[in-house]
Amino acid sequence: MTEWWKTEGDGSRVTVQMYHNHPPCGHTSEQGHDPNFSLWMHHGWDPFMVTEAFVASGLAWDSPALSEAIDKAYKAATASTTGHQPPREDDHNMDVFWLMGSVVELKRFANHWSKLAIDDAAYVGGDDSYYDYYPDFLAGLWQLCRALDYPDPYKDAAANAWATRYAEDDEAQDLIPPYDKED
Repeated sequence: MTEWWKTEGDGSRVTVQMYHNHPPCGHTSEQGHDPNFSLWMHHGWDPFMVTEAFVASGLAWDSPALSEAIDKAYKAATASTTGHQPPREDDHNMDVFWLMGSVVELKRFANHWSKLAIDDAAYVGGDDSYYDYYPDFLAGLWQLCRALDYPDPYKDAAANAWATRYAEDDEAQDLIPPYDKED
């Protein structure tokens, strides 16, 4: 199992990967300010921006050289030596975020994220929201909660989603899996 977190003393770093969203923590590369938490988040990998930079430097969109350059850059940015190895080491199409702060603050942030996910479940609408954006938002929360060994915020948000918006869907366990899913 890949460990996408590191705890040293009271401080902790957690790497979160998401396709469609970002952790709900203010602006990237800034300290999040909320009455419930205070932590730092950095957008460590943005596949769109990296691709745009390589294309702007002269690599063609459909060239093997572009794919090789992106793969090399991704491996450098997320290498195990950086302390920010992502849960899905082989997927450079996902944004990678680094969350850093005390374990207490990260748990407060997980509670905040869970509350937002519970509130947002009522607004899940079309196919993109139902199948992609909302499950991706919960997947990020799951990664944070697993890293902290703090299941309740994810379990609360997932249970709310299953009981409300995803109640009659046989695919709900695949879209919003239980906390103890495989990595």
